[in-house]
Amino acid sequence: MSSEAEQAAGKGDLATLYQTTKHLSGKSSTQIKPVKDDNGKSITKEVEQRRHWAEHFKRLLNRPPPTTRPTIPTTEA
Repeated sequence: MSSEAEQAAGKGDLATLYQTTKHLSGKSSTQIKPVKDDNGKSITKEVEQRRHWAEHFKRLLNRPPPTTRPTIPTTEA
């Protein structure tokens, strides 16, 4: 595996070099980035973030229809 990384480095194949080095190091780069709730407080736990996103999209996608129709001007072709 290390020779594969050396060959990739020699060829300038950075994608293969990165993937091989990542595999050899055994480190995972999956980091949970904080999300802010409605009050601006950071949510750091993944379960709470998923719950927040579910509630966010529930509110976003289940809104009542508009009470007035938009006025769209017509154009001549």
